[in-house]
Amino acid sequence: MSDFITREHRNDGLLTIEAAGSLDANSAPALMQTFNETWGDTDTELLLDMNALGYISSAGLRVLVSIQKKLGDKFKVINAAPAVYDVFTVTGIDDIIHVEKRLRDISVEGCPVIGQGATGTVYRIGPETIAKVYKPGVEPVDIREESARSKEAFKRGIPTAITFDIVKCGDCYATVFELINATTVAEAVNAAPEQVDFYASLLAKMVREAHAIDMSGVALPSCKDQWREWVQNLDAYYTKTEIDKAIAYVDAIPECPTFVHNDIHTKNVMLLDNECIMIDMGDICYGHPLFDLCGIFNAQVDSENNFFCGIDEPLRKPFWNRFIRDYFSTDDETYLGERLKEINFAHQFRLGFCLPTMVKGASQELIDSFIEKGKTRVLPYIDDMTGKVGF
Repeated sequence: MSDFITREHRNDGLLTIEAAGSLDANSAPALMQTFNETWGDTDTELLLDMNALGYISSAGLRVLVSIQKKLGDKFKVINAAPAVYDVFTVTGIDDIIHVEKRLRDISVEGCPVIGQGATGTVYRIGPETIAKVYKPGVEPVDIREESARSKEAFKRGIPTAITFDIVKCGDCYATVFELINATTVAEAVNAAPEQVDFYASLLAKMVREAHAIDMSGVALPSCKDQWREWVQNLDAYYTKTEIDKAIAYVDAIPECPTFVHNDIHTKNVMLLDNECIMIDMGDICYGHPLFDLCGIFNAQVDSENNFFCGIDEPLRKPFWNRFIRDYFSTDDETYLGERLKEINFAHQFRLGFCLPTMVKGASQELIDSFIEKGKTRVLPYIDDMTGKVGF
């Protein structure tokens, strides 16, 4: 076993075994014997780190299955090299044992940022390749959950990239996916400003169709529940009466089981052969389209957030004006004025009552600026706007 086991160490009930070489008919019996004599404590979680393991045979797989039967979910295999990981998947053993593939390393140094959300930042790392680098603390299990939600959305008809490869980027995790010959909507508009209406119409069509898709049966969070939770965490800044008014506003938003991206903007939507494709699906949920439209308004119209829009200043309002007309399929100024009032108020509400909690690691100065918006732009009008969503 000395050639197979290179290191073992314990930490708070977790035993990590680092393996090297081959796990085959020669080394497998010794591994089983050592497990029975030394590691078989049922209160111990056992990680078998295969980072330096180059080969595994059927004899090795049988031993690992035997260990799994004794430890159950407390036994995991991590950092399996691609060739070794393929043995687990081809044989179906990955349905029995929790196996994690060794992650390749990437760098985003010098790569342009094309999008940014609550959980991470999206970079263009090559002409045909995009990577979302998650913030510290986001683990592979959370990334796989995002991938699973994205695939479910795709099955329901939501246009999104679904080929995810989990990698490491420094101390953080990332996903990489390929979009051949794709560009962001913002890049397309800036490159051809005379086509601003065309691209706004494309985005409006995609968003409108996405908002018509029922997500019932998919394990997604509720937008209303998220907003309620964020509001309830602000009792240090607002009075109980003010919090109650804010909760009442959220409660009055119509219930809706439809898809909400929760972070749509023109740097988070790619164009592939004039088809819009959503990226950065980490915040998708279900709810009323208002939750998406107020975010789009925030990115496209609010001058404080040009980073999230990416469209050159003179083109932003023309883009929004065409987008909102095509989204609602009307040029009726009275109707559009009513919808804009509702969307703008939801945007101001989001700034004043959601972002102070939602933006992790925000400075006190930034939080105070959000709260000021809530007190001056939302609370004086909240009674009149509660229950006023007319679409």
